[in-house]
Amino acid sequence: MNQRRSFAITLIGLSEPEIRLVKSICALTANRPRAYHVLNDLQQTPDIYIVNAESDSALDIHRRLAQLHHSPVIYASRTPSEQGFHLKRPMLPSALLKLLETVTITAHNFTPELARIGAAELQERDSNNNHLISQVLSSQASRQSFRALIVDDSPTVRKQLELFLKLLGGVVDCAETGELGMELAAKQFYDMIFLDVVLPNVDGYQVCRTIRKQRSTKSTPIIMLTSKSSPFDRVRGTLAGCSTYLTKPVDSTLFKEVVHKYLPQNAISDLPLMPTAQPI
Repeated sequence: MNQRRSFAITLIGLSEPEIRLVKSICALTANRPRAYHVLNDLQQTPDIYIVNAESDSALDIHRRLAQLHHSPVIYASRTPSEQGFHLKRPMLPSALLKLLETVTITAHNFTPELARIGAAELQERDSNNNHLISQVLSSQASRQSFRALIVDDSPTVRKQLELFLKLLGGVVDCAETGELGMELAAKQFYDMIFLDVVLPNVDGYQVCRTIRKQRSTKSTPIIMLTSKSSPFDRVRGTLAGCSTYLTKPVDSTLFKEVVHKYLPQNAISDLPLMPTAQPI
């Protein structure tokens, strides 16, 4: 039985917005039974090709690569393809997710028994994230009015917060460990820091205390994220120096209030609502 959890994708001839879309979808599936990642080297063996079927050069590259690697191919075009799998352009996040699921099941025999979360459920659970991705990719805003740091060991949490904050035109840095978070905070000014309590090695409380000891970050707003909600945990966060506490799953109203309170005012005029009680 196939035990693979992550499928490699080679992109050929896609536009920059399409590449960002595929990579964003891959990031959202990082912790799921059926995950995907994009290869950066055409010489590497992919599980799936995604090819711009409207580009002769892209089709030619794929024909040459297919002689070495006989992997299933998704043809992206505005009109249906006569061969392989077809992905309609412009790409929609939900359609891309569904098609990737279809390819891994039919071409790679990655059955629902191995992946408890099927395509339909995955689409439903990530529909809010897909909407955020679409907004980010279609946004014409060129302003960069703030910088935020996200410190969380969950790729899904990092991507959700990153997408949401990028809607405001902000520059977002991410760290998956407390050590990296402290290193980034010492080198770069941030308007806001999102900090998970439960981190490998160094926990969020220690990270918060360390950041507060630095003169440059003494007043930086630090929002701690936790799945716990006891008064004791809130006291620990306050003593460590955090600005406020948000319990996961994050309530959309509370999240919006926090962003309004701490981000520069010129960055929040068109702030969208985060999905209510989205489990991140």
